[in-house]
Amino acid sequence: MMGRWGEGSCDMTCVGHCKSGRCNRADGTCAVCKKGFWGESCELPCSANCAGGACGANGKCTKGCVDGTWG
Repeated sequence: MMGRWGEGSCDMTCVGHCKSGRCNRADGTCAVCKKGFWGESCELPCSANCAGGACGANGKCTKGCVDGTWG
């Protein structure tokens, strides 16, 4: 069931910002995060210094930094 998890019962709601609202049925982790988020449950926002608000699964900017910043 989309947006739910819990082995056998699906009684827990996916938290964070999983893309398409889908999370792992067994443990609630996200396979893919919505743009602008990262972490196991996509609960962590990407840095405001990431160009286009895009970061990868480790929180590092995937499209570089906004003008005037580096790292």
